[in-house]
Amino acid sequence: MGAAISLQLEIARAAQERAVKLVREQLSGFDSEKIERDPCARRARNEVESWERLQARFTDSKGLGCWKIGIDSLFREMSVAKT
Repeated sequence: MGAAISLQLEIARAAQERAVKLVREQLSGFDSEKIERDPCARRARNEVESWERLQARFTDSKGLGCWKIGIDSLFREMSVAKT
């Protein structure tokens, strides 16, 4: 059971890293002034910064409980961002 959870956590972490990279690449086409004026771009920037803070918070954490809390928070934030 522990190996399955570890694998799921690794898959979720890789997916989150890909999502952050994709959003960063898309935002790189905008200068900071355009991002501030465009509510969608500004929201995307804020979301990716939130994801990065969350990832940094749990990168060095030890224990499955910390990762589970982090992953649950990540997916809750992502589902809110889609609505």
